[in-house]
Amino acid sequence: MRLSVVQLVWALAGMALLLSGCGKSEITSYDVPKEELDELIASGRSPDGTAPQINWLKPESWEPLPLTAFRKGNFQYSPNNSDLSVDISVSSLPGEAGQLIQVANNWRAQLNLKPASRRELDSQLSNRQIGEFEMEILDIKTEASAEKNLRTIGAYFRNEDQSWQIKISGDAEVVEAQASQFYAFLRSLSFTKSKGVAIESGNLDTASNLKFEAPEGWTPLPNSPYRVANYSIKIEGHPVANFSISAFPGESGGIMANVNRWRRQVGLSEWTSRQIARKASRLSSGELEFLLFDLKPETESEKEVASDRILAAILNRNNTTWFFKMRGDPFLIETQRNRFKGLLNSVAFESESKG
Repeated sequence: MRLSVVQLVWALAGMALLLSGCGKSEITSYDVPKEELDELIASGRSPDGTAPQINWLKPESWEPLPLTAFRKGNFQYSPNNSDLSVDISVSSLPGEAGQLIQVANNWRAQLNLKPASRRELDSQLSNRQIGEFEMEILDIKTEASAEKNLRTIGAYFRNEDQSWQIKISGDAEVVEAQASQFYAFLRSLSFTKSKGVAIESGNLDTASNLKFEAPEGWTPLPNSPYRVANYSIKIEGHPVANFSISAFPGESGGIMANVNRWRRQVGLSEWTSRQIARKASRLSSGELEFLLFDLKPETESEKEVASDRILAAILNRNNTTWFFKMRGDPFLIETQRNRFKGLLNSVAFESESKG
């Protein structure tokens, strides 16, 4: 039986949860037939070529405002018994229309600051991995002589052929107080190809049902709205690796977009659909089936630019995509391969657990 991307992601998540409540079953892995994976990859594309739908988790205290042509999200926050406020916006521009320097200088102009050169901006920007995206973060404040003490924290990143700009701007003290909520909002961002609306608040319904057994020695870390599990993995003499389980509504961009996003994260070039089909394998455990990818530097030139390796499994279940992802030093990841597969074997959903 052929599975859609959504079914596959859910199947993987369901497998993980089912197995935690039942006896362990043997894990098997095998290559995916090319024609079958081609169908899975294609299913992640929008039939009409429309841009992916952005999704998020909004803090309840942020009040929605009317949208505009380019604002996909528009909110305002005011502390109780205060006339002060901040605005939060999610905007996008197609193609080259949204260059970083143009966006950054637009934010500066809104605070009555002079335009900055690219070199000046480079010293003010920080590149950070936030949630599933690499973002450029710019923190701007009005000059000391300004009449009002204003501040903007802005995030810039690209997804497919769109540039995205998310910022919080207004009274500096209120921006500071809402900074943690703003970064949580950024961590919750995801994209789907299917039609839908952004998730306004709360976690995915299925997240609380997920059960799994983490290997001994993996250290739990704080979660985020979409990251339902987060662990650090330490081996003496090697940088700390990270394992996470994330859940996103819908197909979350499809297989090809996610695999190539992970490859970019570790400095590897993107794969074609044919390469993805050749490299993918399936890992079956009980009634669950994961699509597994091992993304590592293989050639000498790749080893010069990529020091990390990603081992990832994708599961589609009940219109939710689950990502099981381990990233770190290639040798460390190799020592954890069987433990990674063992965790997948333990995954189950509470509502489906038996015995």
